[in-house]
Amino acid sequence: MIKKIQASHLQVGMFVHDLDIGWIDHPFWGKRFRVSSERQLAKVRALKLQEVYIDTDRGSDITEGVEVSEVIHAIENILQETATAPSSEAITATLQEAVTHPAPAQKATPLQETITPERNEWKKIPLRTEWPRAMKAKKEATQIVSKLISNIRLGGSVRVEYAESVVEEIVQSVIHNHEALLGMMSIREPELYDIEHSVSVSILLATFGKFLGMSSQSIQQIALGGLLHDIGITKVPLSIMQKRGPLTNREFDIMCRHVDYAREMLQSSELPTITQEVIFDHHERLDGSGYPLGKEGDELSQYARMIAIVDVYDALTSDRCYKQANPSRFILGKLIEWSKHHFDAQLVQLFIRCIGIYPIGTLVRLQSGRLAVVTELNETDRMRPVVKVCYDKDHQCPLPHTRVDLAQQDSDPADKIMDSELPGEYGLQMDAILAP
Repeated sequence: MIKKIQASHLQVGMFVHDLDIGWIDHPFWGKRFRVSSERQLAKVRALKLQEVYIDTDRGSDITEGVEVSEVIHAIENILQETATAPSSEAITATLQEAVTHPAPAQKATPLQETITPERNEWKKIPLRTEWPRAMKAKKEATQIVSKLISNIRLGGSVRVEYAESVVEEIVQSVIHNHEALLGMMSIREPELYDIEHSVSVSILLATFGKFLGMSSQSIQQIALGGLLHDIGITKVPLSIMQKRGPLTNREFDIMCRHVDYAREMLQSSELPTITQEVIFDHHERLDGSGYPLGKEGDELSQYARMIAIVDVYDALTSDRCYKQANPSRFILGKLIEWSKHHFDAQLVQLFIRCIGIYPIGTLVRLQSGRLAVVTELNETDRMRPVVKVCYDKDHQCPLPHTRVDLAQQDSDPADKIMDSELPGEYGLQMDAILAP
């Protein structure tokens, strides 16, 4: 049986099913293992985990393996947790309900920006009109990031002005119609992950900032931070960056230094405070378990909390050369789970509202057995987006692209979304499907 327990209760002899920190390539990445020694246990605890999943069929249960000296102080808590520790199936069901019906987001701490008069005047441009401009902005952004990385690896400096110019184009496209750039985020090459991840994080931050009602200046500053947030990775050896599989402790420590490298590389640049917070704090976590400084709580600004969510979301929903993407709906559920300790729960709820239960570019399976790609969101019903039907899964054949608004009262009940799918399994040309 799979159980979720407090990390402090993990003991030698237990079998770790999931360390539940899937956003980072830690030394135990992708591993399911038996904790065989105190030394190994110490390494796991050094990750500053709050909770872990264990498999009681393959290792000790939570009532076993407790040090004798701890029994008097811990037996009551352990017995209580043994009775209440949820199974993975129960947790999954809870997360699906939370994602499908997100609770009203209550701002425990007021957002640092509110809707401005400028924001109220922004008029949405038709998707067909914005698509060519968005395509140009994404292409230019990809080229700029590639040039920045190449220049740094050849010993050059960070040309921030290059990034600023293309970020302005991204922000303008998001303001005109963010659905165009969001759709293009699903058209990616795993071999170009480092480049496209930076561009996608910039797009997502701009979209999130627009949704929260930030000023265009602040959106520009967080989007710039998104584009540059991983610039320090250029100083990490390629042997580590391109490694297929888990990193060693030493490799993991080197990878974690990329934030410090970015700080050194950008120290002479006069970046706005907001941009700096996005770049330097994107791996910090609310409970202090992040890096490099272990900041926590009020030490983290709204912008740092935003990038933490966006960075993890994009990383885990993207294909890489060594692992396949996770479905968006699953990762949104994990974000809700992780917000118990690591992320701002209110901002996670707002982010889900921003991009939708089924974000643009998501491949979904309909009750009829047909596959469709989400092309637009319905503001009043996020569960029923506009889709473009493209494939018959039952007969394994392409279909003529047909636009269907699932929120229309006369829509076919058989077109109800059942789940999301991974497009790579069907060889679909996403750019042709998404183009208006």
